[in-house]
Amino acid sequence: MFDRKSKAPAGPTLLDRVVKSGAQRVAILGLHAQAGTRSVLASLVRELHARSSPLALTSAPRLPLEQEEGADPHPVTRMIVPAGAWIATAAPPPVGDAVAKLERIETTGWITTLGPVSIYRVSGGGEADLHGPGEPASMKAVLERLSELSGGLVLVDGGWERRSFAAPGVTEGVVIVLAAGYSATPDRSAAAARYLVETLSVPPCEEAARDAWDETASKGAT
Repeated sequence: MFDRKSKAPAGPTLLDRVVKSGAQRVAILGLHAQAGTRSVLASLVRELHARSSPLALTSAPRLPLEQEEGADPHPVTRMIVPAGAWIATAAPPPVGDAVAKLERIETTGWITTLGPVSIYRVSGGGEADLHGPGEPASMKAVLERLSELSGGLVLVDGGWERRSFAAPGVTEGVVIVLAAGYSATPDRSAAAARYLVETLSVPPCEEAARDAWDETASKGAT
C-alpha cells in the first residue's frame, strides 16, 4: 500500500528539512482551500514509513464553508495510516474494505463536536478519519501525549481558519502549504509565503517590553 516508486530527489526532501530542524511536533498549515495540505501530510507519512521511523498524526477540526449547501457539518481529514503509527481522533472509523485496524489505547478528557478524542495505535494499515481537538490548550496536551507514546515525529494538519493549532508552544515547527493559485502570480504567492514565514519567525517579546507596551496602551485608553 505504501510502496511507491519515485524519482530520487536532487536535494534534501521536506522530511529531511523537518528532521534537521529538530522539531518534534510539526503543524502542516494550509493557507487556503484545496492548498494540498493532505497531499503534503501523506507524502511525509509515506517517507517516514519507508524509513521505519515512528510517527503520530492528528488534525485540527476543519470548518465547513458556510456558503456551500450540504457541506459536511463535521469535516474530517481522511488519511491512509501505516501499521505502527499512532493517531488521535474523535471520529469513528470509516466504512469500507480499506479501513485501518485501530487499537484504542486511551480516551482523553478533551471533547469535540464528534465526542471525546481517543488515542489509537494502528495495528493494520488503511484509511482513518482524523478529527482532533480545536483549542490550543487541548491540542498541545494531545500532541505532547502522542509524542510520549510514539517517541517520534508528531504531525498535525489543518487550515488557516484554525491556525491556533500551529502557534508556538503548541507545535515546534510549521510547514506552510499553498497552491499556485493562491495569488495572481507565482511571485506574489512567494512574497505572501515569505511574509508569513518572517512573521512566524519573529522572536517573542521580552517581558520588560510587554510591560512597557501594556503601560502605554493603558495610558492611551484613559
